[in-house]
Amino acid sequence: MSGGRALAGRLAALGLLLVLVALVVVLAVVPLARTYLEQREAIADKQALVLRLDALGRRSGALEAELRGLEARSDIGRFTLTAQSPSLAAAELQRDVKAVVERSGGRLTSTQVLAAEDAGDFRRVSVNVRLTADTVGLQQVLHALETRVPVLVVDELMVISRRQRAASRQGNPSDDVELDVRFRLSGFMTATPEARQG
Repeated sequence: MSGGRALAGRLAALGLLLVLVALVVVLAVVPLARTYLEQREAIADKQALVLRLDALGRRSGALEAELRGLEARSDIGRFTLTAQSPSLAAAELQRDVKAVVERSGGRLTSTQVLAAEDAGDFRRVSVNVRLTADTVGLQQVLHALETRVPVLVVDELMVISRRQRAASRQGNPSDDVELDVRFRLSGFMTATPEARQG
């Protein structure tokens, strides 16, 4: 019997040892293995991020080169006033509006140069315009100014109708409408230091 007890004692010790080993595995090895796997996933994510950033870095160089090429080919100058200063640009606007009004059969009453204003990368050069014309003449003036290059902008448009009685060719009075027209005409210059001084 003492041999049976000894065997039972050994089995109990072996069982206790197995329980102790299982406890060590559960309390120490499993958390370490879990941490190892999490760190391995984090390293893989970071390596993938490095590869993406590297690809973006190579691509950004190509994009910057493409942007420089587009800027070099930009024809923005075609759409802006080319005068060397805002005052010269305003004089060109006055000359151009006078020619357009006269071609349309209207009469330029006055123009007034306004102070140039900053508009982002541009300088806005404006003149107030006052003219008289009939409806067709006004349409021609507005069309000519707003569809030309360099780009001009008509805003603050005010039209006052004035009826005038005139004799027609057969001696009968007819109703003609004369329009008193006021607006601000603006063009844009690239904002160079010289343009800011004018």
